[in-house]
Amino acid sequence: AIDVTKTTFSSPLESINNVPITSLMRTYAKCTNLTHLPDDYKIPSQCTSTRLAFTNCENLVTLPDGFRIPNSVTETRQMFQYCSKLTGLPEGFAIPNSVTEAGRMFADCTSLVNIPSTLKLSENTTRVSQFFSDCVSLKTLSLTDCKACSWDTNSIVLISSISLPNVDKIYY
Repeated sequence: AIDVTKTTFSSPLESINNVPITSLMRTYAKCTNLTHLPDDYKIPSQCTSTRLAFTNCENLVTLPDGFRIPNSVTETRQMFQYCSKLTGLPEGFAIPNSVTEAGRMFADCTSLVNIPSTLKLSENTTRVSQFFSDCVSLKTLSLTDCKACSWDTNSIVLISSISLPNVDKIYY
């Protein structure tokens, strides 16, 4: 197996042999030596799925300040699942309105401490079960404008501060 430690692309990488990149499914999965992404890393603008893109990148510590998910993406399920050394998300990190499925996006990110206030889930994002499941280090959570979110109760038990303004329903 190949284990990526550093990625270098002419950014943004939008296509390979003139074929648009529409999925990052498992692109970096199990790259255990990957500790960070380049500052200019961008998800391709025509990408619709980032499912499992960074799952099991257990040494990924940070995301670059400008890291964004483009409006073309509709699925982010398990995108960072088991990134056990990921400590936080950059300010400005958000999930676009186009995303409908985001379940287990940060599940088992056991070092994740804080979530930026810019993280919002729209009413389009209806599948978010276990979004922060087993994020045992999570201390603050402030989500806004989530109209119908389903949260695993194990995800929020250890949170010392929680703010959910404008949330119509929480299912647990």
